[in-house]
Amino acid sequence: MSKKTSSAYNKPIFSLAANATVKISLWRIITEPFKILCINWQMFFMLAIPIAILLTISAISFGRTTLCNISSELSITSSTCSDSPLNFYFNIILCFFILLLFAVKWYQLAIGKNPFSLKSFITLNRGQIKAIGWFCFFTLINLSPLIALIILFLRVPNPIWQQELLFFTSVAWIFLLPLIAIRFYMLIAFALENQTAPSFKTIWDMTAGNMLKLLLGTAVIIFLALCLFMQYYSSVQTVSQISFAVIFATEFEYNILMTLFMALCVNYCYIQKELFFKGAENE
Repeated sequence: MSKKTSSAYNKPIFSLAANATVKISLWRIITEPFKILCINWQMFFMLAIPIAILLTISAISFGRTTLCNISSELSITSSTCSDSPLNFYFNIILCFFILLLFAVKWYQLAIGKNPFSLKSFITLNRGQIKAIGWFCFFTLINLSPLIALIILFLRVPNPIWQQELLFFTSVAWIFLLPLIAIRFYMLIAFALENQTAPSFKTIWDMTAGNMLKLLLGTAVIIFLALCLFMQYYSSVQTVSQISFAVIFATEFEYNILMTLFMALCVNYCYIQKELFFKGAENE
């Protein structure tokens, strides 16, 4: 093993090392996802509006609109709301895959600059299907702490403290998985470009010493999403007149925000790939 590779493994996971294998720009990792969105704002609305309509139709059809979740009175009295667990899960799964369709088409048209056509919109190539698989994988990784919390909440404590300590130590590592996975989001971009992705080892080496920058880039997008959704929920709670038009409009607005967040996530994967595998050296 070379000296450079060995030093990459010796760096702490969350280091901001001066001798990083590749020094990426913190400014670019934070701002470039938003820049891509601003440059391609017309393409965004061209894709986001039909996708948001599909998401809205799904939520209304299954009786799982945002207003049903916010207004307890509406969820009890309105025929547009359903308390069926099957409706809840079917809507979640369908909406998730509609958003994934938006993600791969956004990359194809806005970042890949491929010409738009109806055929290209409704078909998926091998790389896009692979990217959907990576999206599903990273989603499960990001949900793993929630699963761990449920396990901790439901389990019966072990009276043998050594076994209890071993169990908690094992579960504690699960909470680090989403943070470690941030270093590998570029795999989605490689798949969307139908390119052979580097090995996990290569990506780990290349991203060594940049973990804090990657965390900050991710945190900015998450923070913006939290602010927007909190403002949205605050405005929705002031709705007094409930009609089908109001339900459709509020759900449509929510889904536009979802597509906005998804576009930023896809942009982030692309910028991560560009910074690490095009030799960016500026701080």
